[in-house]
Amino acid sequence: MNYSKLSLYSTITLIGLCFLIILARIYTYHEPLERDIGVYAVIAHEMLNGRELYSDLWDHKPPAIHVTFAFAEMLVGYGSQSIFFLNVLTAIISLLGIYLAGNIITKSSIGGLLAAVFWVIISSDLTLQANQPNVEVFINTCLIWSFVLLIKYEKHLDFTKILLIGILLTITSLYKQITIIAAAFFIIAYLLTNLSWLDFKKATFHSVWIFLIGMIIWGGVFLYFLLNGRFEAFYEAVFQYNQQYIQMGGGDNIFLNLFKAFPFEFTSIIPLFILSIISIIIYLFNNTRYGLYLLAYFLAVPIMIALPNKFFPHYYQLWLPILSIAGGIAIVELGKIFISVNKNWTYFSKLIGVALMVSLLSFQIPSFYLSANEWSYKKYGDIFIDSKKVAIMLDRVLLPTETFYQFGAESTLYFYSQRSTPSGIFFHYPLLSPMFAEKFSQRVIKDLEHYKPELIVFGLPLKNKEITQTYIDPFKEHPLVSWIMQHYHPIPEKLPIALWVKNDGNLKGRLE
Repeated sequence: MNYSKLSLYSTITLIGLCFLIILARIYTYHEPLERDIGVYAVIAHEMLNGRELYSDLWDHKPPAIHVTFAFAEMLVGYGSQSIFFLNVLTAIISLLGIYLAGNIITKSSIGGLLAAVFWVIISSDLTLQANQPNVEVFINTCLIWSFVLLIKYEKHLDFTKILLIGILLTITSLYKQITIIAAAFFIIAYLLTNLSWLDFKKATFHSVWIFLIGMIIWGGVFLYFLLNGRFEAFYEAVFQYNQQYIQMGGGDNIFLNLFKAFPFEFTSIIPLFILSIISIIIYLFNNTRYGLYLLAYFLAVPIMIALPNKFFPHYYQLWLPILSIAGGIAIVELGKIFISVNKNWTYFSKLIGVALMVSLLSFQIPSFYLSANEWSYKKYGDIFIDSKKVAIMLDRVLLPTETFYQFGAESTLYFYSQRSTPSGIFFHYPLLSPMFAEKFSQRVIKDLEHYKPELIVFGLPLKNKEITQTYIDPFKEHPLVSWIMQHYHPIPEKLPIALWVKNDGNLKGRLE
């Protein structure tokens, strides 16, 4: 009877937490999207319109993120609603996984609920840019559930569960290859918790199967692009460019990079970070099996963050699940320790739990006094606010059959203007790559000659001619910029951004 009441209480609490997640995401529904999410959404939309990934639509991410955004668009349409759908869906699925992880490890619904509450509080953290669905939210969802399956069924793994774990871990790598680190650490923990000969033999067999599942799925991806004549484009984007991307990061000291990958500068989650370390230490001594799994997850995160050799705030979202789980179970375990010392000390763990929630909320609540645009400004400055405004303006200036091309990084210009990009290389990072600049520039020039966009947008935010010229001058020798300057000319003081109009285009006549 008590168990039923507790289950009912847990269910009601989880429903309430899901409702809070939805409310938090609704609050920033109208925040301008950042450029990465714009890339995924635009590529997904163009894919659904028949264009090909990599050979036309260029990105250096593996294909899972584009397929995911395409799936969302198929369900709810192209626009902010599809972003919101993915945002809420991943946060709730992650919430349920985190609850189960805390529940399984502590053998208590309280541990699961505490972990779930911590997740709800920090999962939209402004400083980590966590309120919008960048690639880390999908990685987190898959890692959480593979973690749950391992800790729950490790002694009773059948082929179905092995297959599911293998698929989940492989999917994470199809979002970002760095996640093979987490898969490796999970497998090592699994092997270390099964050191008796028979158990180790079985665990090794299972681990090999998980590895083979990953190889089969990745082999299928390779074969798909090979059979479609797109393997070269896929390989140079996802592997060759990413190798160069890492080399361009600037940090060569692996130990310094690992140190930077810990969330020391993100004060909003430091209390959970400290409590998580305490939790892992407790479990390593009192329940080595779960302690090793927690330690494996905890150690994998900084390596995954450090590997790209860049340290954008959204990378640190990978910390959020393990900190929520370890923080929640820490409160339960500290309660047991206090009671073992003195039965009257049970309130100490409750006091720590309340203090931690107050501390976390004190960082998060002020963000919800800001407007959606202020969230964007706090995170990125005015770049994405301006980009959204410019996109709406472009939609008004251009006729329905006309389009534009931008030499810059603001993919959301296409998203908010609802215009198709004339070239699949629609942000300038690969065009500035020493390895691919010439090749990709010729590809874009060919596209522009075919589709003849009426406008070229040069970078954002650009407020006047002097800044515009300052932006363009360093690129004058660039093959694409040189071609643009031959076929387009700037609109002087007509508009507050850097627009170049086609020399013999229809828009030129309308603006004169």
